[in-house]
This record gives sequence, C-alpha cells and structure tokens, in this order.
Amino acid sequence: MIITSPIAFPLSKVLDCILGEEVGATYTRDQMSVLLKHTQTTDIEEREKNIMTGVLGLKTKKISDIMTHLIDVFMLEADRVVDDELVLTVHGYGYSRIPVYEKQRDNIIGLVNIRDFALLDTESGKFTVRSVMNFYKHRYGKVIMSDDSCYDVFNQLKKEQYHLGIVAEHDSSSKKDPKPRAIGIVTLEDIIEEMIQEEIIDETDVFTDNRGKVRNILSQAPDFSAFIGQSETSDDTTKISAQLKVAILQFLSTTVEPFTSRFISSHILVRLLNVQFYQEFEYDKDRAEDGKETYIYEYGKSADYFVLILNGQAELITGQEKIVSEVGPFSYFGVSALCSSDSKVEDIVRSKDLKFRPFVPDFSLRVSEDVQILRIRRINWLAAVRATFFENQQKSNGGPPMLKPDGEQIDFLTQELEKANGVDQPETHTTTSSETNDEIRSRAMTMMPIMDSGHVRTGHERFFSRRRSKSISHNLYNTSSKSSTTSIRDTPSLTDKQRHYLSRTDQT
Repeated sequence: MIITSPIAFPLSKVLDCILGEEVGATYTRDQMSVLLKHTQTTDIEEREKNIMTGVLGLKTKKISDIMTHLIDVFMLEADRVVDDELVLTVHGYGYSRIPVYEKQRDNIIGLVNIRDFALLDTESGKFTVRSVMNFYKHRYGKVIMSDDSCYDVFNQLKKEQYHLGIVAEHDSSSKKDPKPRAIGIVTLEDIIEEMIQEEIIDETDVFTDNRGKVRNILSQAPDFSAFIGQSETSDDTTKISAQLKVAILQFLSTTVEPFTSRFISSHILVRLLNVQFYQEFEYDKDRAEDGKETYIYEYGKSADYFVLILNGQAELITGQEKIVSEVGPFSYFGVSALCSSDSKVEDIVRSKDLKFRPFVPDFSLRVSEDVQILRIRRINWLAAVRATFFENQQKSNGGPPMLKPDGEQIDFLTQELEKANGVDQPETHTTTSSETNDEIRSRAMTMMPIMDSGHVRTGHERFFSRRRSKSISHNLYNTSSKSSTTSIRDTPSLTDKQRHYLSRTDQT
C-alpha cells in the first residue's frame, strides 16, 4: 500500500474531479415512500408497508388534514342543566371526552368526561355542565394550530399527557389583535390512525368515520334514548326517572331469568318498561296499627304477577313462625307466576291460553313504609315474549315488515298487549279468619303446586350501591292505596297515552 500510494492517491483525486462524489445508499422520505410502494417482496406485508409509509409522512401532514371539524363534534353548552336526557344522550353517543362551549361552538372553554355524570343527582336541577367541568378540571391541549405537523402534535400530546386537543387558526376578521378561533378537535387516536393508515374502531363506537358519519353496524353501545322524556310525560302518580329505568333494564335483563334475552329482547324490554306498570303505596301507620295493612303478596292467596321493589321497604313474612325480615330496592318476587324454570319459548308462544296461571305464594309481602314497585302480570309478560318471538321470526325470514291493511307497520308488542288486556281478571282467593294456617296451606297446595319462596336478592344493594342516589328517595309521590288486607288486583290497562308511549319508543 505504501509502495503504490504515490501512484494511487493522485489518480483517485483526478477521478474525484472527473466523476464527482460516490453516491451512497441514502434516501429522502419521499424516496423511501416510493421505494416501499414499488418493492415486491414476500417478507413485508402490504399492511406493514402502509404503516411505514404513514410514519414517514407524519412530519409533512398537517393537523388540519386529519382533525374533526366543529360541525361534526358532539359538544355540550356550558350552562345546560344536567338531567336524565343529557346523561343518556352522552351515554348514547359513546364518547368518553366531550368539549364544552360557551355561547358559540367555536368558543370552547373546557372538557367533561362521561364518568363525571355517574354520581350526580340529575333530578335536583342544581348542576350544570359548567359546574361539573369546573369541579373536575380535565386537562387538554388548548391551542393546537391547524398548520402544525402531525408529528409535532403527537409528541406534544404524548409529552403533556393529553388525549384531546383543540385545533385553532387565527381569526382574520379581527384586525387589531387576531385571536385563535377553534375550528376542530384532534385526538391521539386520530394521529395513530394516520400512522397506521387504518380506522381504529372499538365495540362502543357509533360511527366508523366521524367525518363521513358512517355508522358502525357492529356497535355494542347501548341505546337508552327511548327512556328520554318518558318521566316527564308519565302520569303524575308514578314518575320513574330515566336513570332508574336504565337500572331496572340492566337488572332484569341480567339477573331475572324470565326477562333475559332468552325470552324478551332488549328492544322489547325497553318498550315494556315504558308502559305504566309502576305503582306506589303510601304507608299509613294508623291503619296498620288497626290491622289494616297493605299487602303486595299474601300467604295462600293466588297471584299472577311479578313484583320488583324499586324504592322503599317492605316486610317479608315467611314460615309457620311468621318470621319477619326487611326487604328493600331491587328485591323481586313472583318469578314462578311468569314461568317455570324449564319453560321453553316455543311452548309459551304456541300456547293459546293467555289466562291466569295460579301461583300461590308461601310468604306474605307487606308494605312497611312508602314503597314504589314494578308490577308485571303474566299476560303482559307473555305479550312481550310473543312480540320478541314474532320480531325474531320476521328478521330470520329476511322479508319486509308486516303491514296492516292501512299500510302501517305492525307493532307486535302493542298488538299483543291489546290482546292481553282482553283477558279476564283472575279470581281472588281470600283467606278467612276461621281458617288455620294448615288449612290455608292445604287449600293452596290443591290449587296448583307452583310455590315461590320469594326469590329475595339481599345482595341487590351491593349490585346497585353505586347506582342508587338520594334522588331515588325523593322520587316518591303521595299516592294513597285503597287496598287493605287484600292483595293488589287492579291491572293497568293500555290507555291511549300508553299506546302513544309505545309508538314513540318504537320510532325512537
């Protein structure tokens, strides 16, 4: 090398001057992107190419290209009162973070999270979106300019631990001191979607594309919009808040077998809970001391209804010793009045007998304070089961909806409830003072061997301890019960107002 250097070194310099510098294996971002697109290899999948291309283009892509415009953003007005309608609307959209604006939508002043509304008393009317926002003070990216690169914004949000940022641009209409004006929002998810060149969709997303408003047909986000406004339009005697109805829906559909999806679909159950099957009883201490107690169930007396206690307390009297225990909200009774444990849906639907099926409780349930209950007769439950069966059958056939002669679509639930209201009332088997307990039990057993030990769920308070609020205790309205020592036998009829609720729920 030393020997040849006097010749090689001058020669290399001459070649450098003539040929120029040697071109190395280096590429710009654009060259890398083009190279990846045209590379044909089995080692790199097409999705991997898209991800690498998306990452390489992150610095050149502006936030304005991927943001969600304000017109497509779900927002809340700061001075809006937090009520059932607002909570259920927020829940229905499925967004976890919601921007809050004041007066104009481009004046965003804060952020609320869907969890912030979980423990609020929505019936008091004392809370506004602003008060909730000021209490939690969620952090967010307040000013992200529209011409910032996605790469810089991604690093900024990640560094400052924000998930959402407000995209703004300078207001050209203000000549003296142009202030940033909000034009949209951007989230970490938006930037990550741009990096991987795919939409990230989870099971609660209502839309697959917020800008294109493409609905997600696989969305599992529950829809409670049918409950919105129902408490305001219900009878004055029994008002049930929308949140309480949601709690009832969740409890019945997951805990009480006759109301699970095996028998009744969630859609039909929602509509059934909007019918006025609710009753309230005011406890009269003087009448109780005179022996004129009000019984929801009475030992040895046949019944054809299911009862769920919603609010208040009742006394459960069991056994020959008449042991008394207190039961409270979300204790339920009378499951055997609806169906037996081995009942099949097909057999229930095919049966033409809608009439009373004797159920004789081996316990008594006595009102011990103001109490509010959900009471559903077997014929009304059967109507919901049949409506579910017919709807499922129609969907499985894939044919068009069944129509009435006037061209209106058949409402299976309303139709079946109308049939149920034409069924005669069951006979009331009352006890006499001359009968002994053994005689009562013997007579009850000869009627029909369908007994029920109450199905008391003493664990209901653990199940719903986070859902109960003081608002439920204020939900009682003074309604005098004319019942004395006999069981409840008045059956709600399907009034024009209830038909209106059902049709309104179906349209929703």
